Amino acid sequence: MLAEMLLMFTINQNNLTGPFGIYGGIRTSGAMDGPATITNNTVTGASSSGIILNDHYAQTVTGNTISGAATNGIQVNNTTTLPTISNNNITGATTGLDNLASSALVVTCNWWGTADASQIAAKIIGTVNFIPFLTSANGLCNGYPTPTITIQTPTYVSCNSYDVKVTVQGFVRVGAISLELIYDPGVFQYQGVDLNAAISSASPNVPTPGNFYLGFYGDGVTIPDNNNVLFTLHFTLLPTVSGGTTNLTWNTGNSELAGPWGSPVYVSTFVDLSPAWAIL
Repeated sequence: MLAEMLLMFTINQNNLTGPFGIYGGIRTSGAMDGPATITNNTVTGASSSGIILNDHYAQTVTGNTISGAATNGIQVNNTTTLPTISNNNITGATTGLDNLASSALVVTCNWWGTADASQIAAKIIGTVNFIPFLTSANGLCNGYPTPTITIQTPTYVSCNSYDVKVTVQGFVRVGAISLELIYDPGVFQYQGVDLNAAISSASPNVPTPGNFYLGFYGDGVTIPDNNNVLFTLHFTLLPTVSGGTTNLTWNTGNSELAGPWGSPVYVSTFVDLSPAWAIL
């Protein structure tokens, strides 16, 4: 009886300076007959990717410093077994990580050159969960999004119709939304809401005039800061005393943003309409 020999490959404590051509600074092969461990290497100035992963066996990438790659810090091809990528410093590349695998990749506890979750999200291609992340090079793994949600000034549409946009910043991997927005039903009559396509399955509700609720529960949703309207409320302005003011505010006791499927709860900022709107 012949037994298959499983080899183990270790790439450890190398200092590599590019350029390296299309093969990257460190590259595993789909023809390898065993798992690969890539640890404590420094890869600088790759003309393509700092590390390229192809091995169909387990791959562990930890403790590496990858800087200045021309394309990707790390590229993950469609491997059979998803790699473990953690506690690396990945900086200086337009794309920190490119996940070409068909499955979601978990790459928590890495440093991406910033502690801003929106900036990290912009450096990643493919379905990837990078939260929590390191908040400094070789630092603590306690980085989470800190979203801000803001009620904008009502804008005139036509006749007595007005729209109120609610915008977000730092809205990264949000999987649970619970919001209550309070308006004066003596000033505005609710007509409807347009939702960002990313939360099209959310449930808006106005059980009583003056209280708008929105609920969402699911996998993590990211809305880029440059396309940041979460939803737009449509109102009719009711007859009121000219020259008065009104406000739209959050009930922060009933408002919360959290990660995928409700965990963890993010430290969020809820910004009311400010200053109060002068009724036209």
